[in-house]
Amino acid sequence: MNVSGSFRLVSASDLGLSAGEAETVAGFLVSPAGARVALKVKSADLLGAVTALPAAIVIVVFVDGSPAVDDSMIRGMVESFGELGVHALIRPVAATEAVKRIRSGLVAESIDRATLNPLRAPEIVDRWALEQALEGVDGDSFVNPTQLVASSGGVVRVADG
Repeated sequence: MNVSGSFRLVSASDLGLSAGEAETVAGFLVSPAGARVALKVKSADLLGAVTALPAAIVIVVFVDGSPAVDDSMIRGMVESFGELGVHALIRPVAATEAVKRIRSGLVAESIDRATLNPLRAPEIVDRWALEQALEGVDGDSFVNPTQLVASSGGVVRVADG
């Protein structure tokens, strides 16, 4: 699912964060809500939005408006993010659909779903790691912030819980 121009800045209080956290945390609401795939946005739009943030903002939170995400989840993930020393933090969601490895047009094997977790919002990302990951990315491509940070060498961790 590709989303271009359909994300907007939201305040830290909209995310259920305290006034102190509002000084260093910014959030983006990405549509549509509750997507069953990882959120993806046009890289040029994302770069523009992130670089326009005040310099004091060091953490970027991506949410999708899903009813499965509440303020306490976001608050807990932001608190954990600061303690973990990682570049991105994602919410674990168990894979529920069958996954098969295909070779030469034939099902070669079943993949153990217990080891798979699709990306789901909220995604907590280090602002500077994201800006660095966006450098040199084709502006017309669609990217997932967390995947982009991981592919550029950033450390991504799954949140506890």
